[in-house]
Amino acid sequence: MSTIIIRRRVNMLFIRSALLCWSLGFIACSEHSNILRPIADPWVHRDPSAQLSRSEILFDQGDYAGALSAAETAFKLAPEQARIATQLGYTHLGVAGLDLFQLARRMMEKKPKAETEASPQALLLSEDNTASQMAAMADLIGLQPSDYEAITLDGNRLGTLEGAPQSGPFSPWPVLLPKSAPEARASSSSTLHHIAEAVRVLCPFIAETYKVEGDIRHFDEECTAGGYDPAEDGKALFVWAMAHLVEALAFHQVVLYQPNGDTPNLLKRSEVLQGLGQAGSMTAYVAAIKDLAATLDLIMPTSADAAAGSMLGSMFNDLETVTRTFNGMTGIPDQLAGGIVRSLEQLKAQREKLSTRPGQPSEQDKNSLVLKDQLTGGVSNKLKEQIVSRSEAGLLSETEKSDVCAAYQSISSEALSVCDGL
Repeated sequence: MSTIIIRRRVNMLFIRSALLCWSLGFIACSEHSNILRPIADPWVHRDPSAQLSRSEILFDQGDYAGALSAAETAFKLAPEQARIATQLGYTHLGVAGLDLFQLARRMMEKKPKAETEASPQALLLSEDNTASQMAAMADLIGLQPSDYEAITLDGNRLGTLEGAPQSGPFSPWPVLLPKSAPEARASSSSTLHHIAEAVRVLCPFIAETYKVEGDIRHFDEECTAGGYDPAEDGKALFVWAMAHLVEALAFHQVVLYQPNGDTPNLLKRSEVLQGLGQAGSMTAYVAAIKDLAATLDLIMPTSADAAAGSMLGSMFNDLETVTRTFNGMTGIPDQLAGGIVRSLEQLKAQREKLSTRPGQPSEQDKNSLVLKDQLTGGVSNKLKEQIVSRSEAGLLSETEKSDVCAAYQSISSEALSVCDGL
């Protein structure tokens, strides 16, 4: 064999080996080492499908921030595609620390807490009670101190009303004085921001069947913009339902703040009242119960103007959205949806029986009233026992009795016989 032929064969072998190594290197390389990236990037960044695929891959790898960035790029390129909007909503929740499928699995494993001697909250009236459902799921979403600070009033106070007083009987038990729901969503809370964004991007693709009149987001111009085909596929509806559920859980953690255990600080405040005024003047007791009533009215307002934009009213709207959506989906396990659906049905039945107050309450008022009744069941039960015992013992003057009855009636819609005629 001539020297020329041998040299040609060696050269061809070298070229083939080099091409093989280069190909393997290209396949294994990262996006940072890809030598074709300058060529590919302009095309990739203009292709919504490529960005969608990239987002899905990054999400599966646990890179939620990267997945969100790619999904946002895809959405800018093709805002009319429901699949992209669904992925964007999903990644927003991922960045908020909420892996929905893990969350759903944990929800199915959860059992509503039962009222026991060791847990005297008296908040959990039955397995399908809304308060029970919310309490059972409360630890599924974690808010950071920065979240709490962002979604409460400046200084956690309003005028003379303090969420965390430095002195007095309530000083050991701070509560949170919340901003309105729209203010909370627009605050610096990363968790609430990403939950709200998930709702926003999905809204145009969700049929009105799964929207509720009380939630103004569901019917604003951006949500009802024409030109989109409704995307009622299972994944879109699942993300829609779960986004509203985790928002309700976030608001629940503010409304029933319980930083040191299972018992909300509002209930601990009502327990503190038991020791006031037993041996002498009732002045301290009357002042404290009026303060508790004013605090509860700020945290869980039920008047027409305040309730509409409150966290309490938004919790009801969120739960109704979840219920409508789960009811419209096929294949949702009862362990996941059943308790929530039944608890809202119970709330609505309670709403229909609600006794009218001066100035016939609106439907939104009734929603807030019945939810407040359930969430503050333990508080109102404690106060009822205290007022009855003090009244029967003759410890309350007519003025003091009038004051404590007014405070009680602002907390609970349940009638109290000793307060009749006041």
